[in-house]
Amino acid sequence: MKELLEAVVSALKARGDFGDRVFITEAQEFVPPGLKTPAAGVKDGVVVSEDLTGGRRLETLEVHVFVYGEAVLPGQALLGAAGSSKPGVLALAGKVRAILDHNLLTMGPGNLVSARVKEIGESISWQEPARVLTSKYLTLVYEREN
Repeated sequence: MKELLEAVVSALKARGDFGDRVFITEAQEFVPPGLKTPAAGVKDGVVVSEDLTGGRRLETLEVHVFVYGEAVLPGQALLGAAGSSKPGVLALAGKVRAILDHNLLTMGPGNLVSARVKEIGESISWQEPARVLTSKYLTLVYEREN
């Protein structure tokens, strides 16, 4: 899982939509202090192993990607502010989907055989001392044979 999380972070950073504001997190609401937006957090998910014929094994690994935006006025973090260069979390989720859906990434042994976006979840918002952060999550499913 460690290698997969690092590969997802690298793929998101390589596209430039988030700059260096891509990080591994333990929970959707755990963001680095002073996080600049737009940003993305990557978290591990469920791993399921299945024995196949011939001594092979299929692993299904879930990865969650959280996109973050901020707002001064209601709706801005979700939709983006008019005249602003900062997109809303709906557009950010679309960018992540474009980058990672069907992207088998570059990894070592046990190459991925499948990669897809399983779910794009609802947005949530929470108050910080000087701003409101809004986040939306995507669940990706990767499969690899060993």
